[in-house]
Amino acid sequence: MIDTPAIVVFDDDPTGTQTVHGVSVLTTWAVADLEKVLRTERLFYLLTNSRALTSRESEALHRGLMRNLLAAARTAGREIEIVSRSDSTLRGHYPLETDVIREELERASRPVDAELVIPFFGEGGRVTRDDVHYVIENDRPTPVSKTEFARDSTFGYQHSNLREWIAEKTAGRIRAEDVGSVTLADIAAGSAAVA
Repeated sequence: MIDTPAIVVFDDDPTGTQTVHGVSVLTTWAVADLEKVLRTERLFYLLTNSRALTSRESEALHRGLMRNLLAAARTAGREIEIVSRSDSTLRGHYPLETDVIREELERASRPVDAELVIPFFGEGGRVTRDDVHYVIENDRPTPVSKTEFARDSTFGYQHSNLREWIAEKTAGRIRAEDVGSVTLADIAAGSAAVA
């Protein structure tokens, strides 16, 4: 058994891997390939390109990928931590992909403690403050729901407040008031404030 878990990043679009360096990026996920990388890498990306797929295709892809990854992790004797990386302007198959990841982990008796939604792309001016996600252009922050990204024909939305956005995208299954929030002040106060 390898002591440290591997961090596995599912990336729904090729642009996400353009800002990382020195990290393996896999575009296929046969069990043998996953097992090999799990034995050698602390962190690696799986480029799913699922933002270009339909919901049904993305669900099937993530279900198969998770089953292969879990089988490879068992064989390699390695725990895994999953990061589902998506668009910093809130477009993508959310919550579908994270729901499938959770379902497959729980099916394999690996309970999920929490899901963190952390949209950020500093170089592109995508930041969150007091639960509101912004796009900064020309030093001017605009709530993301007021941008062209929110009017996307496939992944459109109406809310910039992440609590409300989660409620919207889950069709009310998760209520805005049930979504926790970690502020910069919480982080600055240390791990006890965040726990």
